[in-house]
Amino acid sequence: MQPMFTRSLIRIFLPAALLAVQLVEPDTVFAAQNGKAFGDWKVYCKVKKSTNRELCHIFQILRKKSDRKQIMRVELGYLKPNSSPRLIVILPLGIALPPGISIQVDGNQSNRFEIETCTREGCRASVEVDHILLNEMRMGSKMKIKFSTLNRKKFIVPVSLKGFSTGNASLK
Repeated sequence: MQPMFTRSLIRIFLPAALLAVQLVEPDTVFAAQNGKAFGDWKVYCKVKKSTNRELCHIFQILRKKSDRKQIMRVELGYLKPNSSPRLIVILPLGIALPPGISIQVDGNQSNRFEIETCTREGCRASVEVDHILLNEMRMGSKMKIKFSTLNRKKFIVPVSLKGFSTGNASLK
């Protein structure tokens, strides 16, 4: 009688215990929390009013060493569940628009992207990240973003990928 009673208890409580672990584990391991840092990347979350859904992304702000002015802001997020991530780069005003920007992770092939628009905050390039670039970013240590100014001066801005993989995982 006792083994049958034990099996009955296991049948009753084991599914509940497994469900509790599934519900708790993602929040304790990788959940995106506003302001949380993953290496050099931080999380920013905002509720989208039209859908009442919280959208989170990871970002990094790069500043000049001399005066701490922002040079660039790099963001990655998912606009819809189960979609490809979107990389947004906000660059300073005064850059040359036609050549766009070039992104290279470690020694991998460069990817060229157009600049979409410029506002008071800066010039914006926004691209859907394919699985190849995303894997390079997850495995890489440094991403270089290249652009030119109107007077043809070229800039290469290094972006640390320290914490990117874990930060990206927190968004899903």
